[in-house]
Amino acid sequence: MQNCEVLYIIGNGFDIRHNIPSSYYNFAAWVMKNHPIEGISLDLMFNKGNNLWSNFEEALGNYDPNKAIDGFFTPMVAECTEDNLSDVSFHTIRALSYDEIVSLFCHWIESIDLSEIHPTLRLNPKSCFLTFNYTKTLELVYNINPQHILHIHGIVDNPDSIIFGHNNYIDIESILGNTQCSREWINQSNRLFEMNLLYKDTESIIKKNPSIANLIGFQTITILGHSLNKVDRLYFEQILLQNPTAVWIIDYNPKKPMELESKTEFLKELGVKKVLPFA
Repeated sequence: MQNCEVLYIIGNGFDIRHNIPSSYYNFAAWVMKNHPIEGISLDLMFNKGNNLWSNFEEALGNYDPNKAIDGFFTPMVAECTEDNLSDVSFHTIRALSYDEIVSLFCHWIESIDLSEIHPTLRLNPKSCFLTFNYTKTLELVYNINPQHILHIHGIVDNPDSIIFGHNNYIDIESILGNTQCSREWINQSNRLFEMNLLYKDTESIIKKNPSIANLIGFQTITILGHSLNKVDRLYFEQILLQNPTAVWIIDYNPKKPMELESKTEFLKELGVKKVLPFA
């Protein structure tokens, strides 16, 4: 990952720009089609008046602790068919466990097909790439050497490596108190513990990934398709610390001029000296 002048930081918007169905809306559609009961459960757990699927990781951190505590065991009647009005089945909508949520997410990623995707940008293959994406777009579509790519949150080839989550760690005692002797407290705390497992500890990820320390010596850092959200802020702080004089270039949707402004403000707050729009 060294001896490159340019570092590309790749976010999910990069894949979406290539018409890859990798948005959380696509995840929603996949879940609702293949696992409708679990899809309803996800919506009940994390949709607090906001659109769950517009930013899934932020929504994960904005879950309703009371719903997690209750487990919301709710009966649901499947839709009757016109052919057989007596064919009615019952399902239970319940809070999903950490493993169930991660399993759904990983199976969806594995279902994404890149075989018909073609490159739309000119990327120097001798550059270095830090990607937040789980797909192999850089490897398969742009023929980038995997040794030049750091998949910071894991890769589709290795489901066990995949990391996703929120930045809202819950203090269980602040929600439930400290009456730890009751069975009810134990059951409720276990449900909140499951939600804390979805906490994405970026500080630990950075410490456990020595490749991040090698992201140094870049003259230019180009961000493509990353929303610059708070969940990933520590990564950008670390990269800036290691490349204090680099020029940062950010892409944005020309139809949304405020996007450029907000991304520029994000980087300026970190201490980036020079920010330019991606041409």
